[in-house]
Amino acid sequence: MEAFMAAAQLKLDNLVVFIDCNKMQQDGTTEEVLSIDFQPLLSALGWDVISLDGNDVGQIIQALDNRGKDGKPLAIIANTIKGKGISFMENDNKWHHAALNKKQYEQAIQELS
Repeated sequence: MEAFMAAAQLKLDNLVVFIDCNKMQQDGTTEEVLSIDFQPLLSALGWDVISLDGNDVGQIIQALDNRGKDGKPLAIIANTIKGKGISFMENDNKWHHAALNKKQYEQAIQELS
């Protein structure tokens, strides 16, 4: 928390922090375990905050290209889908800590290609 406060106080407008918000934690969903709404929290600390589709690279690039130099650091809340694009992983919390075997790896690479 102190680092976030210091970044704003020091007007570090060259600082960008990405927060991966996939709504999952090791033990369940963030709603079940610990739900934090980062946007108002970081705004209150003096940060510019953008919430976007973190699976859309175009949106990320646009946010970085269009950010102003207003004396505020930028936090990008990247709303993502865990395992996006891989049929057996998408939105499956067991992949928060599981490892792929060779067959699963090959399938994942094929689905992402």
